[in-house]
Amino acid sequence: MSTLTIAQIMSTPLFVISSKTRCAEVLAQAQAKHIHHFPIVDQGQLVGFVCTCDLAHADAQEPVTRHAWHHPATVSPRCPASVAARLLLLHGVGTLIIADQNGFHGIVTCEDLRRASPELEALLESARCMKCGAGWHLRPGPDGAPICMQCKLAERRAAAAHP
Repeated sequence: MSTLTIAQIMSTPLFVISSKTRCAEVLAQAQAKHIHHFPIVDQGQLVGFVCTCDLAHADAQEPVTRHAWHHPATVSPRCPASVAARLLLLHGVGTLIIADQNGFHGIVTCEDLRRASPELEALLESARCMKCGAGWHLRPGPDGAPICMQCKLAERRAAAAHP
């Protein structure tokens, strides 16, 4: 198995936001900086995580935490990439925040890990949406299996249409 560490793969720089940040501000930063993932940090503590896909149908003035994932998974920069891949599978998510006692350093996604090595790509084959097979923007579904945000939104629309 690969001896890569997360520090060799992670995306930087990391742009953190506060829980008071409005959705419109996040989307503007995402477009200006060409990024999609934002850890939410208040008083030095990680309180959530949001991706631009989470904000696709959000009201521009809503606080970002209304659409955030409140149980983000973190790993140390020294974490072996194979361990990080297994954690993504265990948590049913598509992104890990890289942090240690010195602060927040970056993020790594399933796609970053898949591109890093054939071994990691094979290990993450099951990290795909249970509905469409997409390998990005994953969140845990109702039964814990990963579901992409596009399918999650489609399920919400279908449920609202057929109460």
